[in-house]
Amino acid sequence: MTAFIQHLIAAPVFPQDEEKTRVARLLNAVIWFNLFLWVLTLFALPLTATPLLGLGVVGGLILIGSLALYALKIGRVELIARLFVAFLWAATTGLVAVSGGIHNPETAGFVIAILVTGLLSGVRSVFVYTVLSLLASLAIYWAEEQGLLITLLPVQPFVALLATCLNVLLAASLVYLALSGITRALRSVQHYARVLEQERASLEQRVAERTQAAETARRQAEIANQALEVEVWQNKGLIRLNEALREEQEVECLAGRALDVVCHHLQAPVGAVFLLIEDHLKFAGGYAHLPDAQTMTTYRLGEGLLGQAALDQHPIVVEQIPADCLTVTSGLGNALPSRLAIWPLQNGGILFGALEVGLLEDALSIENSPFPASVASLPAAQAQFLDRAAENIAIALQTAYARRRINELLLETQAQAEELQAREEELRAMNDELQVQAKR
Repeated sequence: MTAFIQHLIAAPVFPQDEEKTRVARLLNAVIWFNLFLWVLTLFALPLTATPLLGLGVVGGLILIGSLALYALKIGRVELIARLFVAFLWAATTGLVAVSGGIHNPETAGFVIAILVTGLLSGVRSVFVYTVLSLLASLAIYWAEEQGLLITLLPVQPFVALLATCLNVLLAASLVYLALSGITRALRSVQHYARVLEQERASLEQRVAERTQAAETARRQAEIANQALEVEVWQNKGLIRLNEALREEQEVECLAGRALDVVCHHLQAPVGAVFLLIEDHLKFAGGYAHLPDAQTMTTYRLGEGLLGQAALDQHPIVVEQIPADCLTVTSGLGNALPSRLAIWPLQNGGILFGALEVGLLEDALSIENSPFPASVASLPAAQAQFLDRAAENIAIALQTAYARRRINELLLETQAQAEELQAREEELRAMNDELQVQAKR
């Protein structure tokens, strides 16, 4: 039974239209409240002068309210709202007109009609019904002053008190509904504000995560691009170096050409190459460098930076350049390089010499440089190039030495063959002479 009553008095809900649901809820509450008041009015009818007329009026009101509830259930919310406001205003006007005139407490019904209009139909309807209520009040007052009103429902003091109480209760209920709607709206706004704040925070977090991911991807792309530029730059230098080492040439010439390619690719202003000959490193060629009387041209293994790098078979890079090292010489004077790189020329643990290259710091940042920007800022790229170039030069030197040894062996074999042929001719001549002597 309780469930049936709750279902009966429950307001209809329209999930796709919040405003329609709000108006339906208000109408449902107002109509049920009026039905309750009209039912209470039935008990007060015996106290009126014309109880039968009152019964007909109140019964009609209850029937109209029931039909309005049914129309709400089937979704005719806007129509019921308009009809209810119009009916409430018309009923108030008629009741005031037939029950004593403008001094009747039922005139409070105009205020209630305006309140209901504001709750159900908006500001424009409030203005319209305010004007209509003022005009109706003026018309009733004028008719009363002219003696044109006929009192069909005279108001007894008790009935007036009852009407006043009912109007107060109805007004309080309407105010309560209005405040409840405002409170509900504020809560809804606060809820949506919290939801929006959460969405904003979530969106900011997603944006931050995507920004971080994009930044990470950008950095990774930059690193990959850097690595690619470094590899392209190194490969270009190694291709030029291999082309210079490809032809058959003497060891000293090969070392000099290799030094030229390395210094040109590194933009090194000065360089020198030393070859290992009988446990000594001997000067074999220079790039913008010729040794003078004060410059050593031969180093023992372990002597100086050059000898130590060769002995350890490990490269040495120094920033504080000793005064007796390579100097950059030009028509304007001499200067020490900013950085000195010494690379042993070895392959498979076999030492063939050493490469010494002097670098200027400014050479890494000049315009139109063959260095990509990433290489110019990464000395490790130069070190890797020198490491690979030194290995290729060592292999070429090993091949050149082997070719030289083969040529020496070939010449030695040819000399021995010629000597054997000469001895064979000498022996043949001696044999012929002995045969001649034996015949005599």
